[in-house]
Amino acid sequence: MILRFLLFTLCNALTVWFLTNRSVSAMTSTKTTTKDEWDNELRYSPAPWADFVTDKFFMQVPTSWLALRDFDYFEDLLIKRDQAMTGVSELVGVPISKRNDYLIYVQPDLHIRADAYGVGYPQINNLVFSGADGIEADPNHWMVASPYIENAVFWHELGHCILGLNDYYRGETEAIVNFPYAYIRQVHVGLDFDTAFAGSFNEQGNFTPDYSMMHWMVTENFRDGKEMDYSATENDQMRYQNRGYAKCKYIHFEFAFMLLPPRGSIYTPF
Repeated sequence: MILRFLLFTLCNALTVWFLTNRSVSAMTSTKTTTKDEWDNELRYSPAPWADFVTDKFFMQVPTSWLALRDFDYFEDLLIKRDQAMTGVSELVGVPISKRNDYLIYVQPDLHIRADAYGVGYPQINNLVFSGADGIEADPNHWMVASPYIENAVFWHELGHCILGLNDYYRGETEAIVNFPYAYIRQVHVGLDFDTAFAGSFNEQGNFTPDYSMMHWMVTENFRDGKEMDYSATENDQMRYQNRGYAKCKYIHFEFAFMLLPPRGSIYTPF
């Protein structure tokens, strides 16, 4: 995979650049970036923002976040981000060839887009902070520090975009949207499914499918033979919690061979 960059100067005042591994057919003009150019010059660019682009993924971040990472790191990051977006299309059954734009466009900003975390194009759910020397450096921010995008909020909100209204059962709207992240964590990151699922709502979570089942079984509703609470109150037993979508494991355990593509030794049916 070839890494390229374009450099623009606007009105002799502002220089901006972006790094891309898009296919040549998708670019109007390209210059191949050498490892030496990135490692010794471009990652220290005075430009305020940098764009990272693949055929399926688009990210805009402050250049102050980049200086600690070398060429090899960002080449690997773009390859794996592209793989993760391929996984999104795999799971929802929409071939890449049928898509006409990036699967996600994400960036931080001084304000998030909505009153709470939300969807968007770009998706903006993270803040940047500016000081006397410009935007503060944050080299460990998840946007640049985890090749497969290990951030549950990002995947939750993308889940709202890739799962249509007809993909939800009653009460599942804020639960099942976490399941695509479990798929990416298992099939593309290579985690075992219990670990992948437990971290799909919260990376530090420990609710595996079996623990999630027990989390439901200890409730009064279960003992009384009632269905899960979906009242959208503090008593809700589905939204924003693993037990609200744990059944997906068992659905896919039965039908994965028809719904999901094999991924060599990494993939195992749910």
